[in-house]
Amino acid sequence: MTLVGLKKILREIHSEPGPNGTLSWGRCASSLSLVSGIIWVSHILVHTHGLPALDGVTAFTLAPYASNKITTAAQSFSNSTQ
Repeated sequence: MTLVGLKKILREIHSEPGPNGTLSWGRCASSLSLVSGIIWVSHILVHTHGLPALDGVTAFTLAPYASNKITTAAQSFSNSTQ
């Protein structure tokens, strides 16, 4: 896989569905927090040889996705049409 191909795949994953394909804050933030959580748990696991409590890292990882979905759900109940 080339760098251009990887860039195209990442752009497609982090874009809103539709013809305009703008970047989605929720998708980018979720990916960043997921990678950060994986790195943090892996770091703790390597250094202590024990699994840390996962409640905090789970909340950190899911927060951007959940906030984006709550906003989308709230907008779907609004009476305005676009």
